[in-house]
Amino acid sequence: MENSGYDLNHHLTYRIARLHARLNAQATGLLKSHTQISLSEWRILSVLYNAHVETQKDVLEAMGLDKGQISRTLKRLEHNGLIRLSTFESDHRQRQINLTEKGRA
Repeated sequence: MENSGYDLNHHLTYRIARLHARLNAQATGLLKSHTQISLSEWRILSVLYNAHVETQKDVLEAMGLDKGQISRTLKRLEHNGLIRLSTFESDHRQRQINLTEKGRA
């Protein structure tokens, strides 16, 4: 029986997903060799540094990532002294995010 060999490389979405994975791996390698932060941490720091982002909800909307993943990453960033999390006086459900001097470096 001959294998017809369905080739996923003919699908653009498959090729984009593969490229995305390769770029993530390359970026992760570069970050590991030069910093102590993960790719997801770097992405959030970049959003906080380059955009008008004040809350966890803002980060979620800017990045389109999972709420739980963002929450865990923000906790790591806070633990490492790169951001400061505080609650708004007007709404204690919202957490304000500020870069620290270390986070700006």
